[in-house]
Amino acid sequence: MHDRILVAVDGSDGQPVAMAHALALSAATDATIDVLHVLDRGLSSLFSTTDADTLRERGEEFLADAETQATDADQSVETHLVEGTPHDAILEFADEHGSDLVVMGRHGPTGVRERLLGSVTDKVLRQGSVPVLTTCYDGPTDPDDVAVEKLLVPTDGSDEAEAAGPWAGDLAGRFDAPVDVVNVIDLLVDAGPFDAGGVSQEFIEKLEANGQEATDRVADRIHETDPAVSVSTTVTRGRPHQALSEYVPANDVDLVVMGSHGHSGVGESLLGSVTNRVLRLVDVPVLVVPPRK
Repeated sequence: MHDRILVAVDGSDGQPVAMAHALALSAATDATIDVLHVLDRGLSSLFSTTDADTLRERGEEFLADAETQATDADQSVETHLVEGTPHDAILEFADEHGSDLVVMGRHGPTGVRERLLGSVTDKVLRQGSVPVLTTCYDGPTDPDDVAVEKLLVPTDGSDEAEAAGPWAGDLAGRFDAPVDVVNVIDLLVDAGPFDAGGVSQEFIEKLEANGQEATDRVADRIHETDPAVSVSTTVTRGRPHQALSEYVPANDVDLVVMGSHGHSGVGESLLGSVTNRVLRLVDVPVLVVPPRK
């Protein structure tokens, strides 16, 4: 599950954070790390030959910085410099080299409640078929400081959401961390037009029972991967993205593992609305797992 990790770097302040997480995962899994920088073909075409050479030199510096960070952690990486459209080149590289996981920075500081998702990261998440670990702008830059002490796996009961279970089980087992599996009942959506006259207790109890079944299925998937992992299940109410973003700090969660799509997903090229908003709200890394093929 973690034989080859791809880190996409761009020289931003978030690059050392993404590298630190990749190095921490590699130390726990013995995975090979590929570090990739893409020379944006669109930008290169706008500049003179001299300016294009400068962009290449900067790209080589970004890769050298990543290599130095790995060396400082007594690890090694393989570096790659390619030209193309960034998200396409990242996905093509992952496919051609058999990457099991892509690690990318998620966003920078914007001063707003819901941060802007980086355009390249967003496209990789929407169009890719490989799991993507998105890291925070201001996270740790030393792999020894990367904490994986509690995981959160949200589920809406869909097969797509359950796909996160094996990944959570594998990581939790390697880091000896417990997992919280959470289902959020959204009465505004689940009750629909029937909410006009109020929702019966019987209907709510049915939703809660369905939510418990959903969390139990994910717990089973986790235990199929590693029976020793400690798993707790919770069914709560609220707007899913808000409830989950509040659950993270309230329960000391330091890694969210979730499916890229749920019941609201309408196609493989679309990022689920809840996943999309959680990515923009939480201050911890989020591992997004695409649907199983």
